Order: sequence, then C-alpha cells, then structure tokens
Amino acid sequence: MIRRLDREPRRGIALPYVLIIGLTALFIGVMLAIVAQSLWHPPTFSMRAEPATVRPGDSVTLRGLIGGKPADASFRCTWEFGNAPAERGRCTDHRFRVPFRLLDAASGEDVVRVIASFTDSRGRSGNARLEIPVDRNVSYEVQFPETMAVRMGERVPVALRINGHEADEQVDCTWSVPRDSGRVIEPSRGACRGEFEAPARLSGGAQESEVSFSVAARVLGGREATKVDARVRILRPPERHVMIAIDLSQGMRREVNRRVTLLDGIRERVTAAIADYDGVDNHLGLVAYGGRVGNHRRGCEAAQMPVKLEPLDLALSSLRVVLPALTPEGGAGPLGDAVDLMAREVTARTRDSPDALRLLLVIADSLLDCRGGDAAATLGSLGRTLTAHGLAAGKNAAAIVVLAALDAERLAGIRALAGHAAYAASPIILLGARSTDELGRGIAASLSLAAAEPARRREACRGLRSLAGEQQRWLGDNHVTARSEALCRNLGLSQ
Repeated sequence: MIRRLDREPRRGIALPYVLIIGLTALFIGVMLAIVAQSLWHPPTFSMRAEPATVRPGDSVTLRGLIGGKPADASFRCTWEFGNAPAERGRCTDHRFRVPFRLLDAASGEDVVRVIASFTDSRGRSGNARLEIPVDRNVSYEVQFPETMAVRMGERVPVALRINGHEADEQVDCTWSVPRDSGRVIEPSRGACRGEFEAPARLSGGAQESEVSFSVAARVLGGREATKVDARVRILRPPERHVMIAIDLSQGMRREVNRRVTLLDGIRERVTAAIADYDGVDNHLGLVAYGGRVGNHRRGCEAAQMPVKLEPLDLALSSLRVVLPALTPEGGAGPLGDAVDLMAREVTARTRDSPDALRLLLVIADSLLDCRGGDAAATLGSLGRTLTAHGLAAGKNAAAIVVLAALDAERLAGIRALAGHAAYAASPIILLGARSTDELGRGIAASLSLAAAEPARRREACRGLRSLAGEQQRWLGDNHVTARSEALCRNLGLSQ
C-alpha cells in the first residue's frame, strides 16, 4: 500500500527575496537620482586668493574650490583691472603677480578681477569669478648692501623695492648720488636696478663721509609715483704700505731696446704704476741694493733705503730725485738684507694698523745674494725672513719677486728653481719675465694691487692671475697660480 504524503508549503520563505529586491531597487533609484542631480545641477566652482588683499607687486596664489571645498582641479585663469581699456594678463601655475601699473591712479579701480575655467579630476568643468581688493598704501625702499657702508671708489649695487618687492621693467627710475665735493654723478636711468660708484676721495683726512642717494620712480605710462631719499656711509679703506726693492747689479745695465737699459724700463714702469696711488692712504718706500750711487767699489755692500716708507706725497718728491740717480754697479747685491730691511720698516709702520695692506715687491736680475748661497738657498732665506716678521701669509700681506729672465741662461735658472723644495716651501710669488713686456706687466700688476681705485685693484688682480697662468703653462709652476689666487682672495679681489 502506497501512502501519499502531502506536505504543506513553508510560510515566510519568499520574504527575504522581497527584501533584497526592494533594497536593490532603492539603491538604483538613489544612484539615478544622484546622477540626475549632477547632470541637471553641476557642482559650484569658486576660487580663493592668498593673500585675500593684495598690493602692487604681490604674488597671488589661487585655490580652486568645488562646493566650497578644496578640489584637485586644473584651471586656466586671466586677470584684469581698469577700464577703457582694461589691463589683462594670464596666470601661470595658478599664480599671477599684481602689476606695479596699479600704482597709477588712472586705473580707477581698487580691485583685480580674476576669471577662471575649471576642469576637475572627474572631468567636470565650470567657470568662476573673483574680485581681489587692492591696498593702495605703498611703501618704497632703496636697497643698499646690508652694511649700508662701502669703501671709497667701490661699486655699490642698488635697487628700488616697492612693497618689499624689487621693482621690475614696469617701473622707470632715475637715481643720483652727490659726491663729497658736492658734484653730482650723472643720473642713471634703468629698471631700478644697477650700481653707483662711491666717491674715490674724501675731503681732508676724514675717515668716513655720508652721501645721500635719491631715487625718483615713475610707473611706465603713468605719473611720477614718489621720491626716495636714503643715505649710505662711505668709509676710507685701510692704508696701503708698499716697499719696492730694486736690484742695482751689473745685469741692470743691459740694453733691452736701443739706448734703453733694463733699469730705464723698470724706472718707467714703476713711475707709471704708482701714478694710480692715493696721496692720503698710500705709503711708499724704496730700497736699493747691489751698489751705491757714485760708489765704484765691488763686493757686498749694505742695502740702503734711499726713500723711507712715508706718505706718497713725500715719497714721490724723493723718488723724483733718487730714481734717475740709481746706477747699476758691481755684482750681486745683498738681496736678503734688502728684504729684511723692507720687512722691518713695513712691520714697524703697520704695527697699530692690522688692516693695512703690506706689499713687498722685489725687481731683480737674479736671486743670487752676495752673502753666499745659490738662488734656492736665497729664496728659502727670504721665506724665513718674511715669516719672522709676520708677512709670510695673511689677509693683507704679500711678497712678490719679479725676475727679468730675458735670456736662455736665466730662464734655465728659473726652470730649475721651480721644481726645488725651497720654492715649494716659500710664501713668495715668483714671476719670471721672459720679455720686457712681461716684466712691465708683472711690475704694473704687482704695484696696482695697492692702487686707490678698486677697479684698478681688480684689474691688477686679473693681470697677476694672467701672468701666473702663462708661467704655469711654460714652466709647469703650479705654486705661482695657487699663491696668486690666494692673494686675490685675501684682498677681496677674487671676482
């Protein structure tokens, strides 16, 4: 017998399916509503400026906002101000600079209008406008070096700053500086950036003076905006003490041109170089060795100081008498004694002036010393003498020897000396002159390191480095290049 069992359906099984279907439909409906809203009501694009209020010259950064919130959006923007016609420009990387032309009151407005086109990371696009208030309270400032004090004759960089920003090509400037004597430097025009040269001389023995600096700024196409008056102190530079030693051995009688001896050429070069000195701050002395005026005896004579280290005006009057009377006689002179005499004199005169320049220059036919020893031994002895007097190295000390190596024998001697250990250990800058031209250049460059005009001192340093570079190439002498660079750097003339 077959029994049929009929089961009743379970109630409530369809309810979960109904719930799932209902929630799904609700989600789809919400999404469709969001999409529809975004299609019919696009997001609100706006901008924010930093800073919120600007002055002419300020740099403005724009921030894109969507629905009032910062958004990752790229946009192109333009700015404009004024009317008939409006001034316009484009933004770069969401930034633009408020032009100085707003200084011109003819613009007639106190806002900058910005228009931007947005595109966000989701491809949505829109436009926004912004008006940025402009503060017309403007400050002008003449920018000098930080110290507000410069040395006589130095070139001084100067720039006009408007609202703390350096004035650009939109602003035209005229500036002038009256000299100490009251004479005004020719006014210079430009884009408010340039240099003026400080007076090369101060009246009397004044250690410093003060000059006024006036700038008149004019916005291009507009009226004169302002006049700025400022002052800068002009300081007298440290004194410059120069001692020159001239070799009077027989080699100086050689004729280098028709009826012109080597000593004649040296006299001419020395006289020309010291013409750039200042009568107040330059002190000059002269030592002669190797023979005496009117003395025909041979042997090792004592070095003499025909012109003591004294102010230039007094020294020049003595040099005019002494230089023509110097007569080359005898053999090698007491070079070591001459350098010791120079070192003692310049050290005594500058003991209370640590910032003073101390320059020792030897112009010689050879490095032989009548007291014995070869050139290398003499060079080593000179180095020890300079060290003993504190002139071997330092910020304001230099010892230069210019050798007239005008023949093959003397050139060979310099080549042998360049590789010697005594030369490597010596602080001396040794310049070997292969011609009268190089001899003149070496004397001029060495003495002009103490010239009154900073421009001449910089030119002298370039000349010294040029000679050192040539000597390094033909002689393989690396020491002269390194020492010349160090000297120019210590004297603040490395540029």
